Amino acid sequence: MQDQEPQRPDLVIVSNRGPVGFRFDEQGRAVAGKTAGGLASGLKPLVADGRSLWLAVAITEADRVASTRGRIDANGIQLELLDVDPDIYADAYDIVSNSTLWFLHHGLFDLARTPVFDRRWHRAWDNYRRFNRLVAEAVAARAPHAADVLVQDYHLSLVPRLLAELRSDLAIVHYTHTPFAGADAMGILPTSVGRELAEGLAGATACGFHTSRWRDGFTSSLRSLGVEPPATFVAPLAPDTSGIEAVAADDACRVERDRIEELRGDMRLIVRVDRLELSKNILRGFQAYADLLERRPDLHHRVLFLALVYPSRQSVPEYAAYRREVEALATSVNGRFGDADWNPIVLDTEDDFPRAVAGFTLYDVLLVNPVRDGLNLVAMEGPAVNEAAGVLVLSREAGSHTFLAGHCLGVNPCDVVETSRALEQALDMDPVARAELAAGLVGELRSRTPAQWLDAQIQAARNRAPSGPQGPVP
Repeated sequence: MQDQEPQRPDLVIVSNRGPVGFRFDEQGRAVAGKTAGGLASGLKPLVADGRSLWLAVAITEADRVASTRGRIDANGIQLELLDVDPDIYADAYDIVSNSTLWFLHHGLFDLARTPVFDRRWHRAWDNYRRFNRLVAEAVAARAPHAADVLVQDYHLSLVPRLLAELRSDLAIVHYTHTPFAGADAMGILPTSVGRELAEGLAGATACGFHTSRWRDGFTSSLRSLGVEPPATFVAPLAPDTSGIEAVAADDACRVERDRIEELRGDMRLIVRVDRLELSKNILRGFQAYADLLERRPDLHHRVLFLALVYPSRQSVPEYAAYRREVEALATSVNGRFGDADWNPIVLDTEDDFPRAVAGFTLYDVLLVNPVRDGLNLVAMEGPAVNEAAGVLVLSREAGSHTFLAGHCLGVNPCDVVETSRALEQALDMDPVARAELAAGLVGELRSRTPAQWLDAQIQAARNRAPSGPQGPVP
């Protein structure tokens, strides 16, 4: 990685998290680490052409040091990191984005108790607005005339309108990676906040979603608030299969694969790979497994549940509490059914991507049972590299179920008995049926590429000719 005088970009990608994260090396220098997040890994190979600018937020201290370099050439991507006041960012990210909007769109509120929109929350909303304005101003100052600007996700819901007010020459697309709450759920928000959110998104040239269900939730929500939706489109993100195949072939993954093989012995293997996050529904997955073990004592010592779940957003109290619940339930299931020679659940809370991919290659059953999910890339990445004709058990509330339904066992994520029966069916399925399902999954996944997803956003931007003569705002 080196700093250099870049070309002028004609595509600007805007996201909370950038395509790479930075860390301090032994000499205290800020150096690029691994690609951060599914969005970044999917987009990175498509925009490494020197003509795309990626603007993201400096999240860590190493990111902030790197941000002082200005524009950075990150393996062909022109990257700029925006250094935001930590107090503003904490309110925007922790309180509004993750404790409110994430919960809203995923249906996670316990309405008898949460949310509570007190004065502290309204101050956080003011900072969410400030954060979005800072991002919009940064884009306005950097984007060339008539550029296509692709704004990513719920952290930046106010950016489209704010940016359009600053730069009417830009074509602005907002893409929501989560579900989108319907009109009833949007009514939970303070009325002025819901309308401001709707007007912010309506400022886009077009808004995109993984499925028509989330698109319909968006349009109904805006209309319920008296805001006319912009143009919309549906384009599900596809996994970076070549990237994950490269990880699977790497020595680090092979080492992890050997470790998992030693751990499982001759047992059947159920795998889940998730962030330790409430919407992922880890607790009910363990409860379903416990139900299976209670009904089928013949499976004791013959099956192992490998849960590769890594911490996420631990600064948010609900997430830290959920981690403790997950750890306690795994311990309880092991104490109830296990013995000196067998722990039914192996809970691994380390963020180890080669180990996760090793689990993908080996699973007999992959459990993906989110309460609600915009897409869920795990349900797509796992089958892409699995070598065991593994069966996918997938929540019908995951966006990916829309197009994978014919090649998996669908479950209601709240129905522990149905999920238990699906795990049982997957373990008992004959090899021919397993192979047919697995082949169908792979065929469906091979028909989709990240490039198609990016092209859909660019096409949505270019469907309306930008107006106005101005270029970058000084």
